[in-house]
Amino acid sequence: MTMKKLEDVPAERKSERTKAQRRDFATWLLQNAQRYNFIYIDEAGINIWTKRTRGWARRGDRAVRIVQGRRGQNLTMTFAVNVLNGLVYHELHQGGMTAERFN
Repeated sequence: MTMKKLEDVPAERKSERTKAQRRDFATWLLQNAQRYNFIYIDEAGINIWTKRTRGWARRGDRAVRIVQGRRGQNLTMTFAVNVLNGLVYHELHQGGMTAERFN
C-alpha cells in the first residue's frame, strides 16, 4: 500500500444512465455534425521555455546549468475548427485566458 492523493469522482460518473446518455449524444453528434456545421473551439496554455532535465557531470559532482530566471513567458493559443473548412480561426495571446478574451 502507498499513500496517494485522493480524487473526487461524481457518483453518477459511471452509472448505466450516464453511459447511455453519452452514447445517445455521441450517436446524435455523428449523425448531425455536417448538417449543423458545428465549430469546435479550444484553448491551451503553453510556456515557451523548454529545457533538458538531464545532463552529464563527473562522478561526485552535480550536473548544473546556469540560467537567467526560472520561467519563460506564458502564452495561450486559441483555435476553432469545423468539419467542412478545417481551421477557421486561430490566435496567440500573451498571458492566460480570460472569459472576456475567450468570448
